[in-house]
Amino acid sequence: MRVRTQSCTLGRMSTINPVIRRSHTKSKSGCNTCRARRIKCDEFRPHCRNCLQTRRRCNYPVTNSVEGSTSFPGFTWPSAADRSIEKWKNSGEPPFPCLELPTTPSWHNLSLGKLRHLHHLALMASILELSKTRQFCLWWSEITIFFQLAIRFNFVAYAVMGHSAGRLALVTKISSAFEDATRYRTLALQGLNAAITSFTKDNADAILCASLCLSNQEHDWRSWKAIMEGTSAVICEMRPWITGSVFSNYLDHAGCVIPEKRIPGARGLTMTFDSDVEIFNLKSLLAQAVGSLNTLSSCSKDTPELSALVRHLRDTCRIVHERSSDWPIEEQFRLVHPFAAWMDKYTISYFAISEKDTVVLATLAHFYAVVVCLSLAFPEMALPLTTTIRLRSIIEIGQVFGSKPPFFCGGCREVHYQEGLMAFPLNAVHMFQGVRGCNLE
Repeated sequence: MRVRTQSCTLGRMSTINPVIRRSHTKSKSGCNTCRARRIKCDEFRPHCRNCLQTRRRCNYPVTNSVEGSTSFPGFTWPSAADRSIEKWKNSGEPPFPCLELPTTPSWHNLSLGKLRHLHHLALMASILELSKTRQFCLWWSEITIFFQLAIRFNFVAYAVMGHSAGRLALVTKISSAFEDATRYRTLALQGLNAAITSFTKDNADAILCASLCLSNQEHDWRSWKAIMEGTSAVICEMRPWITGSVFSNYLDHAGCVIPEKRIPGARGLTMTFDSDVEIFNLKSLLAQAVGSLNTLSSCSKDTPELSALVRHLRDTCRIVHERSSDWPIEEQFRLVHPFAAWMDKYTISYFAISEKDTVVLATLAHFYAVVVCLSLAFPEMALPLTTTIRLRSIIEIGQVFGSKPPFFCGGCREVHYQEGLMAFPLNAVHMFQGVRGCNLE
């Protein structure tokens, strides 16, 4: 199998400039406790997440300047949104007809706070739907399925609420939203564990849905590892009726690994392909990734969140390229975990996605492509189980780029051709299809 590359092979890695990791800039408005502990503060108000999690007292420096004032207004839900939510609660008819959400008569007793988070999620989905960009974001095309399962199963509803609250907390920096996300996630996990003890064909899709939703919310790699391994085990148990699952089109069933059947003491290896040629092709693809992400880092330098994600992706590709074996399974999960929770870490705007911003879409495609490469490099992980949906997103973004003319980039001040920006992501799709035999038609 040959992989189309941008004339970037293993031997040319030496021509790529070394990556110099940037230390994070000191927070000028972080809390006093984080400053004393010499750790980065997320600046959530009135209490940062570091202090909440460690139960420390959190206070911010007092300043007389208007810009640095410690007064921080609480988030207020728009009155129009609250009216829409009240109508939804009383009638059971969901908002945003474009999403074709199911009616929710059983949600009459839900509190306004819980419905607000469900409404917030539906609002984001409607923005993406109206701009025809839902397919660019993982699982957003299946939001109707998530709501259908949330109506029937409370633990799915809590998992969805937790995702919405977590995203809101990241954007607004309000600690109360973070507390909501933590509470909903805890309730979802409790319900999920109870459902697993009575696993049946009837609740299998709900268990899988909640697992997928929660896997994007775990801030600790060990907890994420447990959820991913549990998800893999659930899918393996669903094999007899997998074709009837609502998620059947997005699962690579042949790649599932049952955690309990791993060889005791196995350290976990990478690059376990059928031939040296495939190993060489993957390394060539990783080399191309580093070069492509170097280019993209210049394009995104004026957007800190995008730039941080691009640098993280680039460094990860370099690490995997340079170290080809002897990866303990724990290190694999530790390395990949930040990309599972990326929407809870990077505040990439859904509005920018809906507007089809070229640099934002290119970053998304590279993000998905790097995860595809990692799923090939680390076959013991559960990543292949949900790689198909990433392939679809890359292809959809590629089709948008194919219709765009060359553009002048305001970040790097150069003219880019769309096929150049999408070469690595599309090559990742071709390689995964060749190695895994995945057919998206």
